[in-house]
Amino acid sequence: MNDAPPPNMQTLLKSAHDGDTQAQLALAALYLDGTVTGQEDLAVGEYWIKKAADQGNGEAQYMLGSMYYNGSRFKKNIEKAAQYIMKAALQEHVEAQFMLGLMYENGIGVKRDMKMAVTLMKMAAQKGHASALFSIGMLFELGAMSPEDHVRALACYRIAAKAGNVVARSYYKKLNKIMSAAQVALSDSIASVEEIMYYI
Repeated sequence: MNDAPPPNMQTLLKSAHDGDTQAQLALAALYLDGTVTGQEDLAVGEYWIKKAADQGNGEAQYMLGSMYYNGSRFKKNIEKAAQYIMKAALQEHVEAQFMLGLMYENGIGVKRDMKMAVTLMKMAAQKGHASALFSIGMLFELGAMSPEDHVRALACYRIAAKAGNVVARSYYKKLNKIMSAAQVALSDSIASVEEIMYYI
């Protein structure tokens, strides 16, 4: 009986050992979902995803940070989560920017810093991240960044809803009901994320 891995697996292993971060990430996924051994191998999966993350792969940094944050598959470790998510955010990883923004907003793994939270969410929203735009809308509505601004909050909810954020749709309807026709018309005149961000 030949226990050698199949040829495509051999190629992947060689590339991973040679430092190819995409191969390392792919290998991590195969071990984490049990493809290689027939059952999850979390230790080997963590080894390869960490290897890719430590070599600067932004997607690996975000995935590893998320897994440490959620305690899914790996032991929950908020400090490590913050470190890896921050590294990914610095590489312009949009999901990492949004997640780190939430962490700063709530003081999870980092010192609470609303200015930094807004900056990160703004960066993610400018890349089309609907949940980041929705979160900015909530900050406008609640007056967390400045006095309450229902006009810009409604614009955020509208644009986020159009981008597929279902929760934003319900917030839009609720806020729309308590605003005057003039306020709604003013909000509707804000046509883009860039126009909203100009005021942040």
